[in-house]
Amino acid sequence: MEQLYREILDCSGLLIDQVRGQLFGRLEPDGPVLIVADTRRQCKTSHPGRAGVLLSDNALWIDLICDRLDDGEDPLILPVNGGCVAACQLLTERTHCGYLLVYLEGYTPQTAEANRLLFELIFAQAEATCELIEKNNQLHHLQLVHLSRSSQTAGLSR
Repeated sequence: MEQLYREILDCSGLLIDQVRGQLFGRLEPDGPVLIVADTRRQCKTSHPGRAGVLLSDNALWIDLICDRLDDGEDPLILPVNGGCVAACQLLTERTHCGYLLVYLEGYTPQTAEANRLLFELIFAQAEATCELIEKNNQLHHLQLVHLSRSSQTAGLSR
């Protein structure tokens, strides 16, 4: 039973889904476009209609951005059709969760670069969110293990 809890709660897929829910849930409809990719580079976006240039079938932007992040360019600011993307890896002490991209429609590379410190702050907050969710999952795991063990012990004493 403990192994089952560990597999469920330690999974990076669960963690990135939880992070995505927290980040997307706080955005305004006309706010920035966030794209969260898991470690397999499967993406979900906060505003699908506005992120088409990055997510269309013939665009290889996501792989290009993730490759550069994996090569150490973190954070990354990159011009794309009609704007720029600021991106980072989402990591915790234990887990590579995926990638966070902020699509900046209409931004020039110079404007995006001038706001680099702001993007770094956003990325730091996203990483803190990952850390907190992972720690919360670890706490749930320990609670479930404790409940499972105490349930087994109570069953044996009957």
